[in-house]
Amino acid sequence: MENHPERSNERPKERLNKWRNRVLLILSGALSTLAFAPVGWWWILPFTLAFLFHGWLMQTPRQAAQSGFLFGFGLFVTGVSWIYVSLKIYGNMPAVMAMVGVFLFVSVLSLFPMLAGYLQAHANKLGRSCRLLLLIPAVWTVAEVLRGFVLTGFPWLNIGYSQTDGPLAGFAPLGGVVLTSFTTALIAGGLTLAYARRNLWPPLLIGLAVLLAVSFTAKHTPWTEPAGQEFTAAAVQGNVSLERKWQASYRQETLENYLELSSTTNASLVVWPETAVAFYVHEFSEPMWEALSQPNQTLVFGALEARYNPAQESETELYNAAIATCNGSRQIYRKQHLVPFGEFLPFSDWLGWLLDYLQIPMSDFSSWDGQQTIDCGDDLKLSISICFEDAFEEEFRQASRQNTVLVNLSEDAWFGDSLAPHQRLQMARMRVLENAKPMVRAGNTGPSAIIDYDGEILAISAQFETALLEADIQPRRGLTLYARLGNTTIIAFLLFIAGLGIWFGRK
Repeated sequence: MENHPERSNERPKERLNKWRNRVLLILSGALSTLAFAPVGWWWILPFTLAFLFHGWLMQTPRQAAQSGFLFGFGLFVTGVSWIYVSLKIYGNMPAVMAMVGVFLFVSVLSLFPMLAGYLQAHANKLGRSCRLLLLIPAVWTVAEVLRGFVLTGFPWLNIGYSQTDGPLAGFAPLGGVVLTSFTTALIAGGLTLAYARRNLWPPLLIGLAVLLAVSFTAKHTPWTEPAGQEFTAAAVQGNVSLERKWQASYRQETLENYLELSSTTNASLVVWPETAVAFYVHEFSEPMWEALSQPNQTLVFGALEARYNPAQESETELYNAAIATCNGSRQIYRKQHLVPFGEFLPFSDWLGWLLDYLQIPMSDFSSWDGQQTIDCGDDLKLSISICFEDAFEEEFRQASRQNTVLVNLSEDAWFGDSLAPHQRLQMARMRVLENAKPMVRAGNTGPSAIIDYDGEILAISAQFETALLEADIQPRRGLTLYARLGNTTIIAFLLFIAGLGIWFGRK
């Protein structure tokens, strides 16, 4: 038999190149995490995405799916590494079991960029320009939207969030984080095209200039107008450990500490964190209500509510709630979008044992359905969200349309000293940009922040410290273009582009 030394040497070299490319894809995804808070290198993401998109142009659907998965794995294994902290430290999981849990969760998240890669590769007969400037950005963004819905949704690290301090932030009031993600992916596609076809640099630079001009104009457009007088708002950060917070013997002491911190401010609006007071509403005595109800001041604080359910005579529904005392009244907001495995257990018939194992306090909440507005006067209508409810832009938009000030109560102690609290603050800033209204955000361990209507932070606290933040804010009335239209229009456009591209690209 005749030997072919060149052919025998070719296979190991091909295998080496494949493994090198796989490692580079994971590293590219991991580097993408630097585009988000707390690092905030927004400029790095178009380049890492361009590396992925360039590979997709030359790959079969199966190869592109694998590339998308590896890129996504690198992004999520670094970007949501804080899940290990929640499972290991606060969920009492053994280290190995927590690592397995993170691996499985990250693998599920990576299916969405894998899906994007698989779908776009079916349009391999489409022109390179159309593919990079329309199809791939559209398919990528649709995959992000889908990730925000499946199993109640996990919209973390949508690429649009990287632009809260970037030059594309102006697309938020136009089309929310969805349009901002699409534009970010569009620029990544433009970089890829510029690398592949150097003669297209001039028109691509003109297109980039147009996008930046639109973003700049939109960000500096007064979408909303002042409502009433400016006033001082305060966010109180108690820095109470989770172990202490949920012990009944410390509840009164915690309440008194919050009252003492709040007594030093003359702010018209004071916000405490999620479940700052680990009492049930029905346990509050009249002296407690009197202490919480100060004249000329609106206080919003987190507590628990147990309500008898007439439909289930043997059951009482438990709500994660926010109480507002204003104008001599007591109003309540009940959380609507719950955290799976943290506040309720999906598939409880099969996974009921998991709640007993994790021993997470207060992990069997009910969700409330319906519009909820805290009305403290014509010019002070509060749109309240609790914890990660502010990660869901469409639900947040619908709840904020008629309100003048946004309020978020959070408990980020579950994440320890990780990326999560900073990522959550970044998402809150995106909600402000989308709706052009100020936000007061109070977290138990921080960072707490007061954010102006244009997304700029007026005051911010350090983590793991007791703090009282104060800043002057202006209530705002009116709607941005995104607040008027929501996600429906932009998602329909993206689906149309994706469907049309794949249809014609297969012919």
